[in-house]
Amino acid sequence: MNKKTGIRAQQADQTRARILKAAVKVFTRDGYSGGRVESISREAESNDRMLYYYFGSKERLFICVLEHTYEQFNKAESKLKLNLEEPLQALQ
Repeated sequence: MNKKTGIRAQQADQTRARILKAAVKVFTRDGYSGGRVESISREAESNDRMLYYYFGSKERLFICVLEHTYEQFNKAESKLKLNLEEPLQALQ
């Protein structure tokens, strides 16, 4: 792999991550029906074409947002040190 390809791949990953982060923000604020592709693109400092290139559709982007959110919940939960012998205390 030449250096140019590596830079392009890194830029692509960064663009995709910016779009996903913007989508989380917009969908959280406006919901699915209120979350506009244009708003997400603007928030990501990208354009609509890139959103469709990386995610295919608004619906697929929303699914990625949900998956990303669940992944973050799972990571946070895995860091908890719960004493299962004291379930009430663990829940609190």
